[in-house]
Amino acid sequence: TGVLVAEADAVGRVLAAPVRRGEPLTDVRIAGTDLLSGNAAGLVAVPVRVADAASAALVTAGDRVDVLAAASAPGAPPAARVIAVDAEVLAVPTAVQDDGGGALIVVATTPSVASWLAAAAVSSRLSLTLRPRP
Repeated sequence: TGVLVAEADAVGRVLAAPVRRGEPLTDVRIAGTDLLSGNAAGLVAVPVRVADAASAALVTAGDRVDVLAAASAPGAPPAARVIAVDAEVLAVPTAVQDDGGGALIVVATTPSVASWLAAAAVSSRLSLTLRPRP
């Protein structure tokens, strides 16, 4: 189900996740002509650097996630806050390399949530919780 049979169905469209040579290309591997095609108007695509690269490898395009920011002040217990709720994953890393810098994923959010994510990325470590797909 969902396999693209005509080459024209894939030409000019963006892959949402890596594919292997010879693997059938399905509709869930295609994001569209751009990452936001098919999403509600007003959303933006936001790169998010997840602190734990291995956890970023667990998500695929189409998954729904919450993005959490954890920062600890000296002498205070660590605390996390939810920055983005129920964000759709638009793209995932092609290769996860755990170099200590985390891994990049792209999610769809509103511009205001994108601002919060940018601010949190400067002062916190970002992590994900996975939600059930709709």
